[in-house]
Amino acid sequence: SGQATCWGRDQYGETSPPGDSFTSLSLTKDSSCGITTNGSIVCWGRTITGIPSYSDFIQLSMGLYQFGCGLRAGGSIHCFGNGTYNQLSSPSGTFTQISSGYYHACALSSSGSISCWGHSGTNRLSAPSGTYNYVSAANTYSCALNQNGNISCWGENIPTPPNGTFSTITAQQLHQCGIMTNGFANCWADTNSYAATIP
Repeated sequence: SGQATCWGRDQYGETSPPGDSFTSLSLTKDSSCGITTNGSIVCWGRTITGIPSYSDFIQLSMGLYQFGCGLRAGGSIHCFGNGTYNQLSSPSGTFTQISSGYYHACALSSSGSISCWGHSGTNRLSAPSGTYNYVSAANTYSCALNQNGNISCWGENIPTPPNGTFSTITAQQLHQCGIMTNGFANCWADTNSYAATIP
């Protein structure tokens, strides 16, 4: 934990953090947010509405367009900000991990199943059945890792994942990256992107 340092464009004050001590940070368009050491969510930059007052958050994932979801210590989800596409209609239950995309979000339940909500688009809320260890939401699709380390994706405009097993992945608009179970990083993208080149 410690104080936040930000850099880049500062049109709305998004790179001018307060003096709080944070345990984690998550960014959205024109705003930055974090969980303080007392478990509260604090945001700076462009105003985000409905920031919850609870002080027991353990995870925070901000979507691209001014919304975010926090995971509370008891496993419940609280979403806030722009709810134009029902991004704030999080499911009830007990969850262990959350991930917010452009206009949708997904969460991993304590039993390993996946729930998604928000903009339905083309099957972007149609998470596969089964037991999973991790989920990552991107712009128009999401991907998850099952218990064997294999990747499953759903939605539209999905970069084709490579063969192999992974311990973690992250999905973005035009590319994905993951750490394979052998410890090596691997990135892949659609045919029009160079973002998959590992330095």
